[in-house]
Amino acid sequence: MKKPLIPLFILALPLAACVPGATCTEEASPSVMVEVVDEAGNIIDDAVVQFDDGSGPQDCWGGGANYACGTEQAGELDIIVGALGFAEQTVSVVVEEDECHVITADLVVELVAEVEE
Repeated sequence: MKKPLIPLFILALPLAACVPGATCTEEASPSVMVEVVDEAGNIIDDAVVQFDDGSGPQDCWGGGANYACGTEQAGELDIIVGALGFAEQTVSVVVEEDECHVITADLVVELVAEVEE
């Protein structure tokens, strides 16, 4: 009689991960927040920041010190960053989620100045 309880216990484990009565808001969370700096740590104000979730590059919004990329998109995102006079850089980020929203990943991208030959 004890054996049937084991499968029931195993089936109950995934349900235990759900938080009954969790209070979720309807506020949308950005997937990734990006800050773009140069090699000295100075903010690059005129950077172009995009993200790609596998369906092609999309523009992030914001500017200056903060760019928001994606809305409630969990999983792997490629963040593509460029600016005039700097080499473009792509960084992959894995965005986690909880029972309500994505857990916003914070990313600082340091761009390296292009060397003129």
